[in-house]
Amino acid sequence: MKSQIHKLFALINRRTKSRLIMLFALMVVTAVLEMVGVSMFLPLLQLLATPESALKNSGIAFLVNLFEIHDTQQLIFIFSFFLFIFFAFKSIFLAVIIFMQNRFITRHRAFYSQDLLRLYLDQPYVFHLQHNTAELIRNITTLSSRIFAKGLLPILQIAMETMIIIGMVIVLVLVDPIATLIVGGFLGGVLAIFYLAIRHRVREWGSHVIGYDSEIFLWINQALGSIKETKLYRNEHYFCASYAKPSNAQAVFQAKSTTVPHLPRLLIEAVAVGAVALLLVVLTMKSEKSATEAIPQIGLFAIVALRLMPSLSKLVSAITLLRDNEAAINTLYDDITKTPSIAEIDEPGSEVPPMALKHNIQLIDVDYKYPETDENVIDKINLTIERGQSVAIVGGSGSGKTTLVDLILGLLEPVGGGVYVDGRNIRENMISWRSLISYIPQEVYLTDDSLRRNVALARDDHQIDPRRLAEALEMSQLTDFVRGLPAGSETTLGERGARLSGGQRQRIGIARAIYNDPEVLVMDEATSSLDSATEREIAAAVNNLAGDKTLIIIAHRLSTVRHCDKIVIMDKGKLVDHGTFEDLAERNPLFQNMIELASVSSDDPI
Repeated sequence: MKSQIHKLFALINRRTKSRLIMLFALMVVTAVLEMVGVSMFLPLLQLLATPESALKNSGIAFLVNLFEIHDTQQLIFIFSFFLFIFFAFKSIFLAVIIFMQNRFITRHRAFYSQDLLRLYLDQPYVFHLQHNTAELIRNITTLSSRIFAKGLLPILQIAMETMIIIGMVIVLVLVDPIATLIVGGFLGGVLAIFYLAIRHRVREWGSHVIGYDSEIFLWINQALGSIKETKLYRNEHYFCASYAKPSNAQAVFQAKSTTVPHLPRLLIEAVAVGAVALLLVVLTMKSEKSATEAIPQIGLFAIVALRLMPSLSKLVSAITLLRDNEAAINTLYDDITKTPSIAEIDEPGSEVPPMALKHNIQLIDVDYKYPETDENVIDKINLTIERGQSVAIVGGSGSGKTTLVDLILGLLEPVGGGVYVDGRNIRENMISWRSLISYIPQEVYLTDDSLRRNVALARDDHQIDPRRLAEALEMSQLTDFVRGLPAGSETTLGERGARLSGGQRQRIGIARAIYNDPEVLVMDEATSSLDSATEREIAAAVNNLAGDKTLIIIAHRLSTVRHCDKIVIMDKGKLVDHGTFEDLAERNPLFQNMIELASVSSDDPI
């Protein structure tokens, strides 16, 4: 358990740790109050059973002298009143502590999930290629919640209940150390045997629950993400059955792991009866006093037993929860310790000047291979793109076109060579370099928001420039479409733009890129889902940007790149040739073959 606590504290930040220290200090005060509260019952019981011996108590003697009490009934009333006031104050104080504890857990759980999302978003692009989205979602939502609800909260409960139990034991030791040792040994032994019997099983059950979480998220994403194909091919039963397997299996282990925290209370209730019987035997055998004189001592032990029962139950339950959560802690700890912190990513020093494209972009001896692979997918690429030039990248599937563009965008880092802007490596200031680029992917991601906010992505309403928005819509051939919408540009598009055609989604992606007013516009087969007429219109609009903007275009249809200043041919990760459309059509057999295939399969003649 020590290892789990160490890992747990390694996962939380300094702000959370400082608040924890404050809570621990308040818990010490709580334990002291509990100890004082219980110890006050002994003189009260003495007053009720043997008033004469009770007057020897220093606390009672102080009250008698302070209030000049001569009547036992009056003394009992005054002492009971003070006892009531004390316990009322203690209850209010405990309520405040519990509220502060729960507020701490819920607030810092929210902070932690936000930090975790930010950490993942700030990772390099290759990190997301290597990680399943379902697992990252699980970590941000389910595991981050478990870290606090079944990690830090049990630790707080263990700390509080341990201090309370120690306080109670101290009171009993001061009253009767031998009886305390015998009863405490009996009760502690039973609970220790119970914990040792279940601890490995609880850890195993928790590990299974976490493992099935990933599968559950995965099948939900796959079922809902492919809803069109699912409905068309009637695959509902397949996805429901696939989801049911991990869901049902997880339910079995959850039933076990959620039952265990309730067992200590039931066990302690049964054991407490045996402990009280043992106490009576011990006190009877060793007491030289009358039964009446022993009543206060027996009563105090009974009151402490009633107070200890919930504390012992909470203590064992909290330890069990911590064991149950071991898999979640290990998963996040292993993930976070292997993930660089936010400060290590794309953060240039203050002395590093911003990037500026005034002359050209150069790729010099660029090599790249994906992690955990041996073969280069990009091999010794040398290419110069002049400012204002339009460059097309063509080639067959798997030729390295998209990887090459990802290297230019800075999403991937070369394993050899580098990408330079006016002689400066883009890795010097990635944030500045990316601010100069707009990217139009083959599949545009749309949020479930208004068209206006989808075009001006990640901007609040007051940050959206109406003039730039209108220009972007006009250039992407969306103006008439927007006029026909019920709420114009305020119309909500639905999740992933489900209410739009493929061409409409693509044009919104183009409008988004134009709205950002980039120096460099990168298009990754951005017009492939458009009809021929719309493609020609958008291609003409994009070509009008040439000279003012630097255009880099990955194209499937050669008709869209015919007027580019330079065409680059990729094959098996190598740049095999480059030139104008006419030059390559005359001299390059690979390009001639592309033209021949395009003329057969394309809607548009070359």
